[in-house]
Formats: sequence, structure tokens, C-alpha cells
Amino acid sequence: MGVDFKNVPFGYLRPELARRSVGRSASRRRGNMSQRGNLTLEQQATADASENKNSFPAIVLRSRFTTHKRGSDRVAMLSAESAESQYKNYIYNVYYHGNAAFPAPDSLEDPRIPTYPEATLDSSALSSVSGLGNANNNYDLTSRLVIIEFEDPERRLNARIKSVGKYTDLPLFESKLSETFAGGALGGGGGTAPGAASTGAKVNNLVFTLKRDEAGPPLPVGNSTQRVTGEDIGANIATIVQTEFDFWKDRKETSGDMDGDGVNETDERIHKYNDFVMQEVSHIKKGGSYFHWSAVFVSWVINQVTPFPKFSAHTFYARAAKKGESGWTLWMTETAGSGPTADPDGLHAEHKIQANLGDVLVQPPTGTRLTAGKGHESHADVVYKIEDGEAHLAGGNLSNTAKSPGWLPVDADGNYSGYATKSRASNPYQLIIKKNGNLVNIATS
Repeated sequence: MGVDFKNVPFGYLRPELARRSVGRSASRRRGNMSQRGNLTLEQQATADASENKNSFPAIVLRSRFTTHKRGSDRVAMLSAESAESQYKNYIYNVYYHGNAAFPAPDSLEDPRIPTYPEATLDSSALSSVSGLGNANNNYDLTSRLVIIEFEDPERRLNARIKSVGKYTDLPLFESKLSETFAGGALGGGGGTAPGAASTGAKVNNLVFTLKRDEAGPPLPVGNSTQRVTGEDIGANIATIVQTEFDFWKDRKETSGDMDGDGVNETDERIHKYNDFVMQEVSHIKKGGSYFHWSAVFVSWVINQVTPFPKFSAHTFYARAAKKGESGWTLWMTETAGSGPTADPDGLHAEHKIQANLGDVLVQPPTGTRLTAGKGHESHADVVYKIEDGEAHLAGGNLSNTAKSPGWLPVDADGNYSGYATKSRASNPYQLIIKKNGNLVNIATS
């Protein structure tokens, strides 16, 4: 039902004007018409769940710098964007269910996100973010769960972030959107259907955009007289990985109860990885099929040795590493790839890279997951053993099991001399995540 704006009664869109103008009037007809009109509009355009509420769970979809103080809302929101790292003052675009004017996003790359409601960080939330990020970038809250309140609750203006929670998991979030909301429905659903192909999907894949200005400045290219050094996370990673390999030997994710004790061991194993990484969010299976579990496997393995970002997408913990979370760092490898999975501009590093236990190597997806995907798809494996000039890798969800995809060659100086395993020679790793990585001159390293 549409609204005829030429003939709407006075106060139809602004109840307070109607109350102010006709509250003392003896005309019951005028008062009732306005009230009935406003009630009709509210029933059409307002989610019942949002009525009389001023505290909403939301997701931060974008963070931007501003040169103004965090508390000066109106000035900050009108300020020009800046990439100066010295400013720790941010404006955040947020999504919350119940805001019918803003359809649910498809991903963090959704072009509508800059138009979403903006919020500032309230001083009361500082205690909940003090431990986040690194010393240079404490307040980039992209993909974190937050609680927002409005200074003007009736018109939903001037949102403030009152509390900050954990990172949400965007692949799971997108999956839930597709299951929960009908396109165009009130309450935040609609928009482009999750999973729909976007123009230039390959160019927008995070494996490529993280090399550039996604989540921070472009990654350094370096030169042939430099190398990236890092830290081994601990030799016990080999024992942890071998235990998982022993379990998965002769098993696949569909193997179920193999010893007849009534317990689905493979189901429990995958849930162990997922529940640890996602904590209270434990939806890893839809019907009889598992979601991709390679990222939660890698994250679980490393977290048994040292803290590592917890995500169910490799590119999301790569993005967290680019921001320095838990001392992890992100670098380009010396290859731009080849064939369909090659970097669009041939971008690659010129520096060498030291091989370390715990290195995570990331490669772009193949086929339609690259050309028509959402942008976060990829695969990654972790280095769990280095011996005899070989850096051995471990991965999950490889042919529906956990195993080694092979090894990468390491030269006499301890640097990688190649970034493709024999089983995946046509799709080399283009990103590497390292613990406390640092670019140094070879002569001083």
C-alpha cells in the first residue's frame, strides 16, 4: 500500500507535530485521523521488535579514521576521511537487524556499506576494547559485535557504541542471512542474494585485495637484498598435527561411527575444531553436509601452541594478521601465481621469506569460487615440520579429511625457494602469515 503524499493529513509523518497542533483542538475528527494515519504507517514500516528499544546488537562493517575527537559526534561524522595512522579516532558503519531502511549486507565488500548508519565509540566502551588490536591500531572494530544506543532514540540518530564484543564470523553471518531473511522484507533482509556473483569477483577476492589497501596500507614488496624473518611457534605443533593425522587416517568427514560404539567420531572431531574457534556459535553443519572446515582446523591447531586469530575463513584471519592481532603479520610471497588464479596485476614480493614453524600459507580459490564467489574464499595450510630442506604442510577439509598437501622447498639459508606443492603446482600460495614477521636486510638478519 502506497502513501499519497499530496493528500496526507497534517502530522501524518510526524506524530509530535500532530500532537502539538491539535492536542487542544475540540475537533475529534482531526485528532483521530492523524492518530489512525500514524498507526497505519507504523504498522507498515516499523519492526515490532524494535519498538520502545534503544539498545541494539550490531555488527561493525566498516571503520574509518577522522581527525576529530571521538566524542564530537556531529563534527566527526561530517569530517573528511583520512588514512593517517596516527589518528585513533574512528567512525563506524554498523548494521543492526530491525532497520528496514538498510538491507542486510552480502559481505564486507558490499558497496552499500558506506551508506549504513554511522556510530562513534562511547567512552564507556573503552574498557572493552583496550585489549584489542595492536599498539598502533586499537580501535578498528571492523567485523566485531557491538551494542549501540542512539542519542535520539525516536529518530534513530547519533548512534554510539556502548560495548564491544568479539569478532563475528562473516561467512556464518552471511549463511544465516540467507536462511533467515526474505529478499526485501522489513527488518533488514533483502538486497543482493548472498552468493550472487559480482562484477570483477576475482579482482575483489581478499587474497588479492589484502596485498593492496584492504585493512591497511599495501603489503611491502621489498627487494632481493631483504628477507622477512619470523618466529617458530614451537616444535610441539608437529605432535599436535600428527595426532590429528593419526585420527583422520582412513577417515573422511562422512565416515561416521567406524568402531560401532554409537558415537559419530568424525562429527565430534569437526565440531571440536569449530566449537573452539567459534565458541558459542557452533553451526558447522547444515543438514548432512559440513560447511568448509579447513580454516577452523588450521586455527585450532595453531591455538594449541600459541594464540592465533579465530575465524572460519582463511582470508579473515589473514586480515587480522595484517592488523597485527596477537603478534601475527601478513606478507606477500614471491609469486603472483599463474593461469586463472594469477594476481590480476602480477603483484608479488621481491624479498626472500624465512621458513618458520607455524607459518600459514594462503592460496586463492579455483573455478567459480574465484570468478563468481563472495570474495573471502581461499584455502590455507600451516607449516608443522621443517627438515631436510622441506617445509611440510598440514591442512583440513582436503578431500574431506585432514592431511598433508605436501611440502615447500627451503634453501640452505632457511628461506622458501618455492610456493607450490607438487599436488597443486598450478596454484601457488600468494600470501603468508608469520608470527612476529619483520622485513630486514639480509646482511643483518
